[in-house]
Amino acid sequence: MSSLTLTAVTKSFGSGAAATRAVDDVTLDVPHGSFTTVLGPSGCGKTTLLRLIAGFLVPDSGSIAFGDTVVAGPDVRPLAPQSRHVGYVPQEGALFPHLDVAANIAFGLPRKARDGAVRDRVAEMLDLVELPADYRHRRPDELSGGQQQRVALARSLAPQPAVVLLDEPFSSLDASLRGATARAVLRALEATNTTALLVTHDQDEALSLADQVAVMRAGRLVQSAPPSEVYLSPSDPQVAEFVGRAVVLPGTARDAHATCALGDVVLSEPAAGPVSLMIRPEQVFVDLTHAEGVRGTVEEVSYYGHACAVQVRLVDGTSVLSRISGVRHPAPGDTVHLRVTGLVRPYRSGGST
Repeated sequence: MSSLTLTAVTKSFGSGAAATRAVDDVTLDVPHGSFTTVLGPSGCGKTTLLRLIAGFLVPDSGSIAFGDTVVAGPDVRPLAPQSRHVGYVPQEGALFPHLDVAANIAFGLPRKARDGAVRDRVAEMLDLVELPADYRHRRPDELSGGQQQRVALARSLAPQPAVVLLDEPFSSLDASLRGATARAVLRALEATNTTALLVTHDQDEALSLADQVAVMRAGRLVQSAPPSEVYLSPSDPQVAEFVGRAVVLPGTARDAHATCALGDVVLSEPAAGPVSLMIRPEQVFVDLTHAEGVRGTVEEVSYYGHACAVQVRLVDGTSVLSRISGVRHPAPGDTVHLRVTGLVRPYRSGGST
């Protein structure tokens, strides 16, 4: 196992005026034994980045290193994929349909390994990904989608790779399987202290699994930080609105306070003059019983059981989203009063802090 370091990595497709820069000057450090997610919309370059790390593509510039070993970079002959010692888990698992589970897991092990050692390693991997030992004799078509993904992870971990790359491996699973499979994969990676990089467009998945979230937009990394920092202190309003839901309102700041359509708010850092204020929906408190705060009319309520999303139109015409508990909630047409709790992130006019 080792760390993963990308330094100013760039990759374009096409030539001349028609060239498209899919990965643009990306620098990222994934520490040994940590789990990083690269989060971004479709077409932002995250799968290209994964393919560059795996060795399926060669960067136009920049370098890629596993620990102290540079596998691609200036004056370095790119190391072939099979020599990089990388585990790769694609979206659909890509198990060999003609092989049983044991043979799939053992596929990447040294061909000279003794039969007993292979059996022991397969048993160890099945236990690691929380599948029963008797599954070793099943064919891939006898497994559920989540079980197939666990076998794919076991196959990637069996040869003890330096880094494991996961290309949206849970995207094809239904909601009930996705969470359980993702947590099982995370436990397996933690148990082996494996350095891992997951690319995904699912914000909840990225935030709940990773030690570090790297947000990608139009080929560039726009923020790389622990999940709580990305969520609570996004680098710009675009990241705020992509990573979870966000209420972004114009306001006027003075030191640690600002005024906006939701009244007076307390800032996470001092600011002055015109600003954009990033407020998470769960920070918008809906007062059903007292006339405290800014008055508004409920336009829409989306009920999820454990929570409600409440869209409110304020008296000045501003539309605001609040996320509250599902235990008690207003109905469309109700008059409510809103106020903001917690600290609010300010951005200067133009987007950045």
